[in-house]
Amino acid sequence: MVTLIGRIESEIIFSELIEKHTDVQVYYGRQPFDAQIASVNGRQLKILRGVPSKNPLFFGRTISIYFKYDGSQFAIDLRVVEEINNIIDLQIISPLCRDIEREHVRMHDVTNMKIEIARASEKPVTINYPITKRAPLEWKSNIRHRVYSSGIAPLFESLQNEMRKYTLEHKIILFRTRKPTHFLEKTMAYMGKPILFPFAGETVPQLATPEELQKACDALHIANSAMLCDQLEKQLRSSNIFFQCYFPVLYYNYCVGYILLTSREAAGRGRIIRSIQYITTNAIYLSQALEAEQYFSDIESSLKFLATDEKQGAIRLKDISIKGLQFQYSSAQPLFALHDRIIITLYLDTHRPSENIQLTAQITRATQERALHTVGVRFTNLVSSVSEELKRALYGTSDAEIANNNP
Repeated sequence: MVTLIGRIESEIIFSELIEKHTDVQVYYGRQPFDAQIASVNGRQLKILRGVPSKNPLFFGRTISIYFKYDGSQFAIDLRVVEEINNIIDLQIISPLCRDIEREHVRMHDVTNMKIEIARASEKPVTINYPITKRAPLEWKSNIRHRVYSSGIAPLFESLQNEMRKYTLEHKIILFRTRKPTHFLEKTMAYMGKPILFPFAGETVPQLATPEELQKACDALHIANSAMLCDQLEKQLRSSNIFFQCYFPVLYYNYCVGYILLTSREAAGRGRIIRSIQYITTNAIYLSQALEAEQYFSDIESSLKFLATDEKQGAIRLKDISIKGLQFQYSSAQPLFALHDRIIITLYLDTHRPSENIQLTAQITRATQERALHTVGVRFTNLVSSVSEELKRALYGTSDAEIANNNP
């Protein structure tokens, strides 16, 4: 049972730690480090890193300090004021606690994690369509009546006739059977924004800029983007192509494909720019028509279960500990109910999807504020091996390693 320590006893404990130069463990996110308490004055506490670091803690960050004293485990939460020359000034924001278990500590940084959720009676769902950073289009709006009820063929015919006026070649590529391959497909899907290549002339608001392309390449860990652009430009010129434009086809927060425009004339850039509004609108029509043909049935059946770390259109992991986690999602209607049993696949690092843990859980709290839903879950049937793996993932060490380091 956790015991809160009063101010007088806390000062005595801290004074003894300072006098004996006792090491304490500092936790923030998944990067613990050793330190020693240098001084304490009221609610101000100063610590000195055991190993110097070139990456100082930022103002306002919350950290937790663990230490062992008189045979008991203690913990306290603090907020960073500043760090200069590996000396960290902190403000105490919680009472000192004794006999606290590690599972009470919360993760403060979950940006590199994501979760997938399925109800216990259903299989977790994986969608191959790339998720776009752009906010989902409101394609179920007042243009809904323009859906081609007779099928997709009239839409293709209309697009072909219009592109003939601009002397542009066009092609529709969908990602149902394959993922984006070359770097322009990947960055276009990530941004959810058209790319006109090669870049030239004035900036057009509806089109991605070279700076936006570079940021997307960095986010997707695509190296040597400048070299890739040069190589692609040479390939296009050798094929007598002056310009190509990639228009994404979006469905909710997925990029399900794109419309590719190609010009073999030097004046093609201006023609593509004049057709932007038409192609953008028809990309929405195409998404609607595909939905009418039940092309997205795999997405429809799994939207409520797919979880990502994107800002919109998905379930967002907010907080996690050894005992459970909290997530949020936006929806007009609740997707999960109190006491629902669910299966959670926790990806420890979005860049290494093979590093994941599967957990069973039960919803213990569900609240709603307008369209924002907050859900708390408690892990169930957490076997010791999975518990140890989770502790190591969250805190960088396990109970066994703690015992070895603190005999």
